[in-house]
Amino acid sequence: AEQCLSDHLRSREAIGSSTACDCEVMVLSYKQPCNDTSLRHVEYFFDPSKSWATGRNLLYENAMERDKLFLYYIFIDDDIELETTDNQKLANAWRAFEQSLILYE
Repeated sequence: AEQCLSDHLRSREAIGSSTACDCEVMVLSYKQPCNDTSLRHVEYFFDPSKSWATGRNLLYENAMERDKLFLYYIFIDDDIELETTDNQKLANAWRAFEQSLILYE
């Protein structure tokens, strides 16, 4: 991200609510630090020297240092938008994605 989590990702339907997504979010910004503390499940990191690959590695290493283990780790760019297909029962694409990962696990 250039600075903070994009508005469309901050929505409850995406990853903006810790109760809706049951997730922790780590965001690496490369242009400016983000000082937003309104989403307690989102942690911001700043490093303008990181590329996409080295930035992903930094976030992965940080995730591995946490006490909590997760079923899956997802690395995305801040311009991602998910859509459901016609045959999916869940109207929310992010929840449908989570359900697919859980079923696959």
